[in-house]
Amino acid sequence: MRQLTVLLLLSALGFLGCDTDGAGGDDPSTFTQVDSAGIVIALTPGQGIGPIGWDIDSLPDLVISSEDSLFLDRVQGLRALPDGGVLIVDAGSGELRFHDPEGRLVHRAGGIGEGPGEFLDPVLVPWPASDSILVADRRLPRLHLYSVDGRSYRTIRYSQGWPSGRVPPMGALGPSALLFQKRAPITDLSLEGLHEVVGEHALVNPETGDGIHLDSIGWNDVLWWRRGSMRMGTGVPFSNGAFAAATSNSVLTSDGVGWELREYDRQGTLRRILRVADRPLRPVTEAMIDAELASLDEAIRGSVRDELPIPDSLPVFATMVVDARGWLWAERYRPIRCRTFPWNRVYYCDPDQYEVDQVEPREWMVFDPQGRARGVMRTPPGLDVLSISDEHVLGVWRDELGLEYVRRYRIRREDAAPVGPDGGV
Repeated sequence: MRQLTVLLLLSALGFLGCDTDGAGGDDPSTFTQVDSAGIVIALTPGQGIGPIGWDIDSLPDLVISSEDSLFLDRVQGLRALPDGGVLIVDAGSGELRFHDPEGRLVHRAGGIGEGPGEFLDPVLVPWPASDSILVADRRLPRLHLYSVDGRSYRTIRYSQGWPSGRVPPMGALGPSALLFQKRAPITDLSLEGLHEVVGEHALVNPETGDGIHLDSIGWNDVLWWRRGSMRMGTGVPFSNGAFAAATSNSVLTSDGVGWELREYDRQGTLRRILRVADRPLRPVTEAMIDAELASLDEAIRGSVRDELPIPDSLPVFATMVVDARGWLWAERYRPIRCRTFPWNRVYYCDPDQYEVDQVEPREWMVFDPQGRARGVMRTPPGLDVLSISDEHVLGVWRDELGLEYVRRYRIRREDAAPVGPDGGV
């Protein structure tokens, strides 16, 4: 299972490196919306999309680290607060930590435990439509809904246990509409050989257990084998990186395969498809496959190559963040071996790749609320972006020892400095 987790981690993120000039996403005449049987197709021609023209400072204006009298251990949520401060959800301490705009700690909530207001493994649930704070627990079947200052809360309990193992919600449209990526459980521990893993995106009411199906996920194939008494498994390298995110009133999903996102309303009805046309997919090379399989036992590598349906092309996107303006940032997949798996916040880094990760920026395709792809934005190297406010990008940066630092960078959306010819996708 550890090797399965590692290989899933290795296929979670990626980097895009082709270049085009121009910013066709800014030209409204090239954008079309066509209603087809009640489903809007929001189509942006891809060849003209270049840098969006915004600017992020090269240096952070705020850094919070373990040296600031508190140890950061598995940051599982960041959020810009209305007063300009920062909320950190730290799983190691089980705490919600509220910092002022200068980074000073002003309030703590939670703590390790199973009592009222306590956590064993807290995860911040993105909820773009509200100032309230929703925190799930990966080890207890309940959530806590906090006021924006963290001074008061109420507990929400799952009526029938976790909807999908112990995977936390990926987002929320409200306390009664949690976005989950559900997977069919594996109950037969005697499985060997190639088997399909299937799943779905769904909206779930935690207090009643009622769910609304959004879309199915042809998730992955897994090759199971035994090494002595241990049962091992590995997933398909470069397989689809299905993911989803909540906006203020809808859910966006992706199978990770093509230049397309699907938008569903609260009732689970497909209302809009966001599509970028005429953009090529990047091929999977033999060198990429060799790098992905390097961590496997030599005896199983041949079976993986022969039996697993390794795709011919890389996934397009890896994860999504909805910013404070309702704009969607879709991060491009990066075949680099330093990454955080989006649905469980587990970080993995191949030591040989750390220096590469520190020089290659992350790239995002940015969509406006109308579904138009407006351009490409680069965020700082090594930064795992968790939250984007009107003026700042918040993320976690790790040093070569894996120690975590919360970093905040100022973003300027208007009158940005020009981007050089290598700034596009």
